[in-house]
Amino acid sequence: IDLLAGLFIRNPIYLEGLFIVPVILLANLFSGIYNNLAIWYKLTDRTRFGMYISILGAVLTIVCLLVFVPVLGIMGGAVATLFTYCSMAIISWYLGHTYYPVPYELNKIFLLISITIFLSALSFIYFRGHIIISCLTLCILGAVVYLVERKNLHPFIRV
Repeated sequence: IDLLAGLFIRNPIYLEGLFIVPVILLANLFSGIYNNLAIWYKLTDRTRFGMYISILGAVLTIVCLLVFVPVLGIMGGAVATLFTYCSMAIISWYLGHTYYPVPYELNKIFLLISITIFLSALSFIYFRGHIIISCLTLCILGAVVYLVERKNLHPFIRV
C-alpha cells in the first residue's frame, strides 16, 4: 500500500489514514458477499427482506459508529463498516438458507476467507514495505486457491 500511496495520494496528511485500508477492503469483501447472497429474496419475490436487511444495516452502522469512533477514531468507522457488512451477509445467508436454500460449500468458503485474512494481515503488519515478500504471500494465496479449487478450475484451464 505504501508504494502505491505515493503515486496516488498527493497530500501527505491523507497518508495517516492508510492503516484503515485493510479493514475497509475486508468490509468490501463482505459487502460483495452480501450482494451475491441477496439474490434469494429477488428470486422468491420477498424483496421486503432487502429493505429489512438494509434498515438493520443502517441502524447497526449508526450504533457501531457511536460506540467505536469515540474509542478508536477513524479505525472505529472502518470497524463499524466491517461489522455491519459482515452482519448483513450472515443475516442474508441465514434467511436465504431458510427461504431459498443453496448448497454453499461453507467450509471451503471459510477456509479461503480465513487464509486470505491471515496472509493479508501478515503481509500488511509484518512485511509492510517489503514488496517482494508481499508478492510472495500473494502467490501463496493464489496457490492455495488453486489447490482448493483445482477440480472446479480444471475445465477452464488449458494445459
